[in-house]
Amino acid sequence: MEIETNRDIFAAKSVIITAGIGEFLPRRFNNPAIDRFEGQGLYYTVRHLEDFRNHNVLIVGGGDSAADWAMAVAPLADKVWMIHRRDQFQCHVDSLSKLSHLPNVTLLTHQELLSVEGQDRIEGAQIRHNQSQIVTHLEVDRIIIAIGLIPGTGIFRNWGLELSGNEIAVNSAMHTNLAGVFAAGDIVSYPGKVKLISAGFGEVATAVESARRYLLSH
Repeated sequence: MEIETNRDIFAAKSVIITAGIGEFLPRRFNNPAIDRFEGQGLYYTVRHLEDFRNHNVLIVGGGDSAADWAMAVAPLADKVWMIHRRDQFQCHVDSLSKLSHLPNVTLLTHQELLSVEGQDRIEGAQIRHNQSQIVTHLEVDRIIIAIGLIPGTGIFRNWGLELSGNEIAVNSAMHTNLAGVFAAGDIVSYPGKVKLISAGFGEVATAVESARRYLLSH
């Protein structure tokens, strides 16, 4: 079999997958009217802080990621709003204290992103108080969505591996449905699976032994 990476292609007779819970992917709004602005002022991942210099920024989310981005862009942005749908932010209390003392940062709870305004770029946003249902217009031209991360294991489905939910299905020998391909750790699923570090060590040892036997017989 051949294993293709972003660096090279490697030939192998057997492979052991120990990918944890996969790559972390940003949770998306999955609202076409909002997601269409990605690349036009809406960000699920931030690569260049300079994109926010002298702009008005809305950050959607109440956790540590949202707070970290708010603190990162605040020194560059003209104005920053950080909104959260719950009654209190979930980020670290120290981060919240620092944000509350920044003069260009406004923290709003019970608020949800209702819509994004604009044609080819963001020209504003509507947020709604989920208790009073009052809608407020914000003059923003940059939006960061930080509403959590999800495990990204869909790539394994493209390999032809049988999945159980978001996990790779294996038998007691850590063998997948593909010949010569084994897996271990949090990425695998089998009857009675327990997600513990100690269990993972045992699964890796089993996968290595199974791969050794496979190589000897092929």
